[in-house]
Amino acid sequence: LMQQKSVFVTVVAWIFIVLSAIGLLMLALDAALFWTTPFEQFMQHSAAQDGMPPAVMLGMLRWVMLVFLLIQAWVLASFIGLLRRKNWARISCIVILVFGLIWSGMYLCIELLLLAGGHSALNSVMGPGMPPGFQAFMQVFMTGFTILTAVFFVLFAWLLKKLVSTDISREFLKPADNPGTLAA
Repeated sequence: LMQQKSVFVTVVAWIFIVLSAIGLLMLALDAALFWTTPFEQFMQHSAAQDGMPPAVMLGMLRWVMLVFLLIQAWVLASFIGLLRRKNWARISCIVILVFGLIWSGMYLCIELLLLAGGHSALNSVMGPGMPPGFQAFMQVFMTGFTILTAVFFVLFAWLLKKLVSTDISREFLKPADNPGTLAA
């Protein structure tokens, strides 16, 4: 008998494949914008106001966009590999989830510090003289964002725990390496 493929891996892989494919498409469209004449003209205007040479600013933005495109392509390839039960992809997805966990953890700490500081912390971030209604809106917005970040933190931790579990790890072994399976 051949070992059953877990529904967990299949569902997680498909969700991340769809999300990362959409993200890659959006990034590719954004990147294409960086090579248009109107964007170059906008950057020349912005750079002149900031005192930075336009070519330097535009070059930096293009490199940053290229790095994000490569990262997104890596994420997509990793989750396609996860769907195909490739062990390199499981390890890659673990690395991606660790980065996600670290990123969301740092962001969660920043959000909690801002919320703990109340209006004075929001004023220092948003600038003094915010209207009172806007301060209340920002407080509600930041609270909601903090809850969402905490949900992602917990989700990444749970996914990570599942991907390193013995049951899931066994699914990615070659039949010769896995004593619990027989080749069909």
